[in-house]
Parts: sequence; structure tokens; C-alpha cells
Amino acid sequence: MRHAHPYDIAGSDENDYQVKEIRAHRKCYGVDQYLIAWEGLDTQHDTWEPVENLPGSEADIDEFLKQKTQEVEAAEALAAASKRKRLEDGPGEDEEDADATAGDSGEGNLEDAKNGKTKRRALVWDYFWVIKDGAGRVVQVVCKLCGPNSTAIPYCGNTSNLRSHVSHVHQDAYCKMCIAEKKAAGENVVCGSGESF
Repeated sequence: MRHAHPYDIAGSDENDYQVKEIRAHRKCYGVDQYLIAWEGLDTQHDTWEPVENLPGSEADIDEFLKQKTQEVEAAEALAAASKRKRLEDGPGEDEEDADATAGDSGEGNLEDAKNGKTKRRALVWDYFWVIKDGAGRVVQVVCKLCGPNSTAIPYCGNTSNLRSHVSHVHQDAYCKMCIAEKKAAGENVVCGSGESF
């Protein structure tokens, strides 16, 4: 379906553009918007469009939302299976390696253990496969939601870039992860509609 592009690109005389792909979804001030890749244009010309700017693309939107729902369900199942495995196995070797490479000398961990404090593994790790170097240090990660053939993300020593990837590319999974983290911390979770969890 052809649609009017919201702004003139490089002085083009043509006012209608073909939707190539729906790349993402967001809610902006309560309005559903979709990141649209336009046929024949680079990704720098992708735009966020409300539904009313996309007449005739209802089937594409439904297919996109169905795919995103499946991704979120797969991520939830993966997270639940991972949590179940962690609970069955107890603290695993990977978690101990992660603690050892986190830059702690070990003294703080011993003191925290004496005080009854334990270090929780970040839930964002459930969404990534880890690539280690010869010394066993994490050097890159690959997003499980993007698939095994996706580009590896460099690991910077903390989870900030992992969280950033999930929040920008997999918004629904990011929201569910944030809710799970708040629940795990014992916080009351209130969503944008005022509903309490």
C-alpha cells in the first residue's frame, strides 16, 4: 500500500511511498506508533507513524504485533526455564565467574556474605548468549530474541548496553523485565494506566 510520507525526502516529487517493513512499536502520549521502513529509502529515512497514517496496512500491523507477542512469550518461557534451572542447580559456575570478573577483589563479597547480602544476577542476562575469550572473560553477547545469526554486541563490563539493546529493540520484553526486577526487589509495581501489580 502506498502512503504519503510525512516529509519531503531529498526534494522528491513523488508524494506516495511504499511501506517496506514495520520495524518497531511504541506508545507516545497514549498513541500507538510504528517505526516504518519505506521502500527504496535508507534506514535513516525510517519514521514513526500513527495508525491513521497507514491506511490499508492493518494486516501488516496485525502480523507485526503477532510476531512481537510470540517473541515476548518465547522470552518469558526462556526466562522461566532459566530461573527454574538456576533454582534447581543453585549458584552456578557462570554466576561465580561473572562475580569474579566483575572487578571485585573478593573481600566485599565475603563481607556481604557475612551480613546476609547476596548479589543477584541481572535478569537481562536471560536474553543473551555469552561469548567468552580464552581466559573465560565475557567479551561479547548475542541477543536470543534477535536470533543466533544476529550481530554480537561487545560486553562493556556491566549490563548497560545489554539493557539498552533490549529497551530499544524489544520494548515489550524490556517492560516485562523491568516489572520482574521490581517484583524481585519487593517493590510495588504500577504501570502507566495506574494498575498495580
